[in-house]
Parts: sequence; structure tokens; C-alpha cells
Amino acid sequence: MHSTIRENTRISRADIKNIISHISRIPLDELDDDVLISEELGVDSIMAMEIMATLEIKLGLSLNTEQFSCIDEVGDFIDLIEEMNKR
Repeated sequence: MHSTIRENTRISRADIKNIISHISRIPLDELDDDVLISEELGVDSIMAMEIMATLEIKLGLSLNTEQFSCIDEVGDFIDLIEEMNKR
């Protein structure tokens, strides 16, 4: 029997920020909710894909990149992840 990815795993805002910080090499103190992801933090599309892939594995979610294309701020990104994780 094939094991499934962790289902219904809860993750905190701090955990999500830690993932973003680790992959982007941006200090946690710079990841305020109102900071612009690409313009201010310099997160490019490759980093964004890596962040999303890491969250997919940790949460057992299938994230659609189109849902994130209109997200500009760190807080909005985290809010969307939290909402998707509740489903």
C-alpha cells in the first residue's frame, strides 16, 4: 500500500514564514505581512515555485500557481495558504 502525503496537517504563520525565509535567504525580520514579495524581497519565479513545492509536501496540498499569480504581499500569500489548508 502506497503511503499518502500528510493530510490535514496544520501549519502556523511562523512556519510558513520560516519556509519562505529559508528558501529565499531573507531574514525573518524582513517578512512583514505588508512587504511586497517580488519587488521588495526579490523572490523570483524559481524561488516561488520552490516555496510552493515545499508547502505542497509539508501540507499534502496541490497548489495551483494561477491562484498565486495575483498575490503581491507576504501576508496575502500566507492567508491563502492558511485558507487552502483548512479545506
